Amino acid sequence: MAFWKRAEPAPRQPAPHPKVLLHNFRELASEVPDFGTDAAGRVAAARWLGRAVELVRVADKNAADSIAHHAFRAGDTNAHVRQWAVNGAVLTFHSVLAKLELQVSADPSGSEMFGPGAVYDFARALRSVVQGAESTVLLIDPYLDQGIFDLLGDLFKNVHTKLLCRQMAAGALVQLAGSFVTQHGTKVEIRSSADLHDRVIAVDARTCWVAGQSFKDAAKSKATYLAPLEPAVSLEKIRHYDNVWTLSTVVFP
Repeated sequence: MAFWKRAEPAPRQPAPHPKVLLHNFRELASEVPDFGTDAAGRVAAARWLGRAVELVRVADKNAADSIAHHAFRAGDTNAHVRQWAVNGAVLTFHSVLAKLELQVSADPSGSEMFGPGAVYDFARALRSVVQGAESTVLLIDPYLDQGIFDLLGDLFKNVHTKLLCRQMAAGALVQLAGSFVTQHGTKVEIRSSADLHDRVIAVDARTCWVAGQSFKDAAKSKATYLAPLEPAVSLEKIRHYDNVWTLSTVVFP
């Protein structure tokens, strides 16, 4: 009789949009610790290496395994081995970062353009951005409609979803929100505000994207775009809409 049971594989998390992933890589690259040998240095190094392994695994599993191998040796008592391990881990991380930058550099602006009629392409790009969320996603559009729930069905249950629209659009969303939450178990909040003009997607309170048209009408008859904002601008935009959210009217639940 077996005394163990094979663990069920964890559901595969949707890959974040390459530009969201690149932002996360650059953010972690700016936080490389000094890998000191005192207690604080060892803790900082372990945290950074652990985050590096998990982030790189999204882009390149073999590279993530290599960093994990080097991370194991980064605590070696031999200074030469320790330095070899640290150099190997950081070099591998930056190698994957460079490949990702080349992948994204085809469009230097980071934006994507969609011609009239490219409704499916816009929806696919928007879905890719939203599915990159790990903890929160804030969707802002004065004219949100029930179709927004089609984007949210693949989010993990621990992702807190916030929808912000104008009052006239909120009623239709509420009709589906209860059923959506019951089926998917995802936390959803809906609020309304008259102080809305942009179409914004904020992912994990770090990255921010703007769309040229309302999500429900994007690319139907006119060209539109979906573009990431620079990190500093993203944080400013997120802070602004956090304030708007706080002052907005609760619609659901």
